[in-house]
Amino acid sequence: MRNNTGSLIAKGQAVYITGAIGQLPTIALASASSEMTSSKTFGITRDAISNNSNGVVVTFGYVEGLNTNAFNEGNTLWLSTTPGGFTNVRPTQPNHGVHIGWVVKKSAGDGHIFVQIQNGF
Repeated sequence: MRNNTGSLIAKGQAVYITGAIGQLPTIALASASSEMTSSKTFGITRDAISNNSNGVVVTFGYVEGLNTNAFNEGNTLWLSTTPGGFTNVRPTQPNHGVHIGWVVKKSAGDGHIFVQIQNGF
């Protein structure tokens, strides 16, 4: 994936596809606050991606080394209204429900989530 947002996209951020450049999809931070930024939610960044750089986005599987201390193991994660973030509380209308995955390991710096994006809730 290609970050051309003008800013760093941090590790563990929810992203959506915005287009393509040089045969790579371009990404930006997803948010549950609008259809435009939630309906195309694609995955979670595996590592930080600098502006005008390429990186990996996990669409299915584990992302490790995150701060998951705000959640409990087994919590379902939903896309948040905070761009790139997630919450364990399903958003209600007018916000959009996008399932992100589950917390597998609770930790301040080595938390794990299992990603399985499901849209259309």
